[in-house]
Amino acid sequence: KIKHEQDSKLKEQNSMKHAKKNKDTETFRVKKLEAPIFAGSIRDYPSFKVDYERHMMSSYGKDPYALKQCLSGEALTVVKGVDNDFEEMFRRLDMKYGRAEKLIDHILNELKRLKKIQEGDNMKFISVVETVEKWWLD
Repeated sequence: KIKHEQDSKLKEQNSMKHAKKNKDTETFRVKKLEAPIFAGSIRDYPSFKVDYERHMMSSYGKDPYALKQCLSGEALTVVKGVDNDFEEMFRRLDMKYGRAEKLIDHILNELKRLKKIQEGDNMKFISVVETVEKWWLD
């Protein structure tokens, strides 16, 4: 009976060691990063450019096709005709969307469109605060 108990304990210990080893060697599958997409909103361009340089350049380098696949709408139109030249594509995007004065003009135009908040309209006040916070972060 003692021998049987010792065998059982030994088997249990081996089983626990094996389970721990499997747990230590488990790998997790992480969803592949999706390419950043830019459609032509001047407010989105700074983060698009940083994301592209950070995540796409290491895999694709200066491949104009990879950049083109990340563009849509107006942004795609901006690079039409030079979509085989990576440097020229980014130069055009920078000229149209990457200039600080254009972003400032855009924000000032949005500021001018703000309407007076009525007394007690808490939801409108929160909306204005969120809008101003977005401007600050830009």
